[in-house]
Amino acid sequence: MNFYDGFTLLGSAPIDANAHATLTLSTLAAGTHAITAAYPGDANDGISGSAPTTIRVGGGDGAVPGDFYGTGQTDLAVYLPSQGAFAIRNPTTGHDTITPFGIPGAGNSIPAVGDHDGSGKAELAVFLPKLGAFAYRPANGGPDKIT
Repeated sequence: MNFYDGFTLLGSAPIDANAHATLTLSTLAAGTHAITAAYPGDANDGISGSAPTTIRVGGGDGAVPGDFYGTGQTDLAVYLPSQGAFAIRNPTTGHDTITPFGIPGAGNSIPAVGDHDGSGKAELAVFLPKLGAFAYRPANGGPDKIT
């Protein structure tokens, strides 16, 4: 599996028996990155790729763009690492909603917003470096997922 930041190849990782691939990096610069995964295909399976997942590296509050309301537009959203929460502006009312998700404190949770469940909406998602795990809240309101 190949992993990209935009059009820049970050690296490759083997696919395990559970059809997962993990790439660990310590070289991403501070800021926002659009990460995708691409499978080049083989004799049994065709070429496949993921939608971008937006992650933010570094401390401080940072923009985490995504279509959280399913309107087809990018909503205004910020990840607040000190609170372990997302602040998302409702495009209809203009009001902000703060939703706790993640572990408070700089570096404890790295936002990884994207459409992780194929719903057409962005989900609240974080990478938890100390646990080596990824967590997201499905847009359909189901239980939180941790992988």
